[in-house]
Amino acid sequence: MSDRNYVSLCITSDSMTADEISVSVGLSPDQAWKPNDFRGNTKAKHTNHGWVFKSKLSKESPLEDHIANFLGILRPVEARISKIAEKAEVEFSCAIYSESSPPLYFEKAVISKINALGASLDIDFYIMPAEDSVKEKS
Repeated sequence: MSDRNYVSLCITSDSMTADEISVSVGLSPDQAWKPNDFRGNTKAKHTNHGWVFKSKLSKESPLEDHIANFLGILRPVEARISKIAEKAEVEFSCAIYSESSPPLYFEKAVISKINALGASLDIDFYIMPAEDSVKEKS
C-alpha cells in the first residue's frame, strides 16, 4: 500500500447554512449537511450545518504537495474564511494513511497561513498494515 493523504477545510456553524457559507467564501463544497442529516451510513445525526472543501490532488500525492496546493487555492478567499471563523468553526484537516509513521513537520509559513484562515489544525494519522502482511494472513 502506498501512503494516501487527504486535506480539507471544514466549516461548521449553528446558524450559517452550507449555502450561506458557499456564498460567503466564494467556493462550492465537496460535501455539505444540515442539522438532523445522518452522518454517513450511521444512525448518528449532525447537530449543526457543515461545509467541506477538499484537496483535488491525487490521494497518492505527498502531504506537503496537498497542503501547498490547497493553501494556494484558498489564498484568494483567505479573508472571507477568516471572517467566517469569527462566528463559525473552521478546521484545516489532514488525514494520513501509511504503513509506518512518517515524519510530520510544518514550516512556520504553513502554520501562519492556516492561522490566517482562522482555522484550527486537525491531523488524523492511521497506520495501515502492509498489503503483503494482509495477504500472508489470508
